[in-house]
Amino acid sequence: MRSSSIFVLGFFVLAGPAIAADFVPKKATDDQLVACLERPELALRVECVEYMARRGLVDRQDVLVAAAASDAAPELRKAALEALRDMQAPGLAGAAEHMALTDAVSSNRAYALGVIEKDLGQASASVVVKAMADSDATIARKAVIIVGKLGYSEGEPWLVEHGVTHGEPAVVEQAWKSITRLANPDLRPRVHQALASGNESVRKAVVKAMRDTVMPMDRDALIGALDDSNTHVARDAAKALVELGDMSVAPILREKAASAVDPSVRADFEKSAAKLEAP
Repeated sequence: MRSSSIFVLGFFVLAGPAIAADFVPKKATDDQLVACLERPELALRVECVEYMARRGLVDRQDVLVAAAASDAAPELRKAALEALRDMQAPGLAGAAEHMALTDAVSSNRAYALGVIEKDLGQASASVVVKAMADSDATIARKAVIIVGKLGYSEGEPWLVEHGVTHGEPAVVEQAWKSITRLANPDLRPRVHQALASGNESVRKAVVKAMRDTVMPMDRDALIGALDDSNTHVARDAAKALVELGDMSVAPILREKAASAVDPSVRADFEKSAAKLEAP
């Protein structure tokens, strides 16, 4: 909680340096910028935080870490984390991890996850894994994306046990995509089952991810997907088989192309076969 301020003859009297009522952050001393965070005006406080970052006041990072964690204003909490990020302050990791899991505002949690993804990486993997269970499906999906994108294998158990049965379809789809991207051979049979499931969105997500992580054991499942009623799944299956590089699949693609009804599917099958047959 912020301490109360007392207005006396045009000045706010605080525990730190006195600040004039017409205070301008650009002209303030470093101490005044810090004291400014106790002011009641939100816009002014945010501006002071921004100037702290511009001046690189890493030695005052504790004030920003505390603001990011517990200030009453969501905008100020986010601004404080942004300032820590701009300065690449040592306290960034702890502040981002705390916000990602505990901030009451979902947009702040999402921002913190983005900081973890782009600035912190594997060191904060355990926090991202916990964030997959966020009550906000948008946040959960973002965490699931990060787990698959950055290869956080620690997230596999949650993805398998909860992600694929999540109540939000977008999270389920992304969970399968991330499982596929993690490329664990032990989980590949489940990926193959998903590729043949009755959920069209899941099939599309899985086969698209398989293009980047294709394994020899995927061959038969991908050949089966060439007959998928969804043209996107069928075409991506052909492209994944090209990535696999198994020349024995070329005749199969030619055969499937001859019987394909959709022109785009026929064209992609022919093109994929030609790529496999090329010297």
